[in-house]
Amino acid sequence: MTATRRRLRRFRLALLRLFSTAVILLAAVFALTHLALPWLARHPERIGEFLSARLERAVTIDHADGIWERNGPLLVLSNVRVAGAKAGQPPLVIPQAELKINFFSWLSRSQTWNEFRVTGLNLTLARDVAGAWQLRGLDTSGAPDGGDNGNALFDLGSLVLRNLTLTIDDAMASRELAFRTDEVRLIMNIQMIKQA
Repeated sequence: MTATRRRLRRFRLALLRLFSTAVILLAAVFALTHLALPWLARHPERIGEFLSARLERAVTIDHADGIWERNGPLLVLSNVRVAGAKAGQPPLVIPQAELKINFFSWLSRSQTWNEFRVTGLNLTLARDVAGAWQLRGLDTSGAPDGGDNGNALFDLGSLVLRNLTLTIDDAMASRELAFRTDEVRLIMNIQMIKQA
């Protein structure tokens, strides 16, 4: 056997060992996550702490259920309350939400590793007679000036709104329109924010 063939053989074996180790580590992560899912469902306060850290606001959850799907865990959350951005501001109350973690998101460019799904929101997009627009029903007033820079739920990465009712109340044109949709996906692009 020549020196070149020996080097190629060693390289091939090293590559095979690396691939095998990666597969074993991935399986171990899946197994540990699968084992931790019932524990997480029994401790919704831990999920609330995770969301509080991401949103930089207090989050409380009454109840959580864990479901394992083919691409990762799904946590079904009941009665999620997100504290207001300012003292005295009422909390955003979400009757039902889901936190989905997708382990295979790196395989698809249009998916994020986590999604926060909100079900049954009623949003109102209102324009006053002066022409100023305001979104009610979703916490968009995190910025001190009341602008759109501090949208709390977008800090979770990807936001999915299911069974959404959107009412457009245009006082300037004296119109009111209502729309219903099954699902709206809103993905926050961090690169776009940094460039803006």
